[in-house]
Amino acid sequence: MSELKKYNLEEIKLNPLKFAKDTTIANGINFLKLANYYYYKTDKPIISDSVYDKIEEHLKERSPKNKYWSEVREAEVEVDGTKKM
Repeated sequence: MSELKKYNLEEIKLNPLKFAKDTTIANGINFLKLANYYYYKTDKPIISDSVYDKIEEHLKERSPKNKYWSEVREAEVEVDGTKKM
């Protein structure tokens, strides 16, 4: 995914809140989608869960009604009695 090249991963890992505050909502959500792809589809996460959570939490605070948050919830499916993405 060549889109990943436009992000400075080391800077994001060091200061996820700065990234979440300084980026546009659309760009932040795009980054979360990329992070989800690498986590679930490649088994090679690009950021830790805690970095992801910090970015997601701040973006939700900035744009709580963004349709992406409901899309993420709808993507959860019931597997063996537990919720999985």
